Amino acid sequence: MHAFSARFAERAAWSAAIAQLVEHVIRNDGVTGSNPVCGTNLLSIKSRTQKPKAHCHLSLGKLFRRTGKRKRAHQHLTTAAAMYREMGVRFWLEQAEAELRQLQ
Repeated sequence: MHAFSARFAERAAWSAAIAQLVEHVIRNDGVTGSNPVCGTNLLSIKSRTQKPKAHCHLSLGKLFRRTGKRKRAHQHLTTAAAMYREMGVRFWLEQAEAELRQLQ
């Protein structure tokens, strides 16, 4: 059981770190019209918890919205909203929905 717990914690930490990295890039205007520093392939990191993965989708959605990649932003923000809705995480669901409204 200890090995499983360690792998679980490591995966959750990686997902959270990716979301924080993307948020850092957004906050520091390290974004241009070119491909963002963090790509969607980062989401392929397996996570045993859904909240860090949903945060990753939300952060990537914000990043793509701000770089003018509306279709990719919509995909990630819709996924994040669905995940938050499924988990019943109202605060983060509202954040994802607010980002989606900004795409319109």
